[in-house]
Order: sequence, then C-alpha cells, then structure tokens
Amino acid sequence: MITQAIQDYLKVIYKLAAASGDAVASLPLRVDDETVAILSIRQRADHPFTEEQVEQIRTKVEPLAPALILTQHANRSRSEERRVGKECRY
Repeated sequence: MITQAIQDYLKVIYKLAAASGDAVASLPLRVDDETVAILSIRQRADHPFTEEQVEQIRTKVEPLAPALILTQHANRSRSEERRVGKECRY
C-alpha cells in the first residue's frame, strides 16, 4: 500500500530531478507482497544509474524493510500513549 505521503514525496523528488536533469531511481521496499516504503535515489545526469547498480542497491536495502514496519508501529504506539496521557489528565 502506497500512502499519500509517499506519493507526495515522489512528486517532489521527480520535480527536483526534472529541474536539475538528474537521474532518479525509485525502489519499492516490500515485506511479503506489501510495499512498505519507497527509496528514491538521485544521481547526476552525466552518471545515470545502471540496472546493475539499481539491483545492488535494492538487494542491500530491501532486507531492512521489516525494520521500517517495526519503527512505524513503535512511533504509532508512542503517539497513542501521549494522546491518551493528555486525555487522562484532570
């Protein structure tokens, strides 16, 4: 599932790249069949990414995707604790 925040982020990345003429690669990071994040990388236009480079980067960062889910859950839990704590004050 790609959130609106991720879609907005990608639009910004692509606009920056278009303005500068840079090469951009966006790699979905998946856990099972779910996209949990998208990694966008940018490089000067005179050094575009090769398929091999993109694949090497993907294989190095994709194993980190489950940690992103854990971090997201932890942040939600902390936000919920703060919200509930404020509601319980007398």
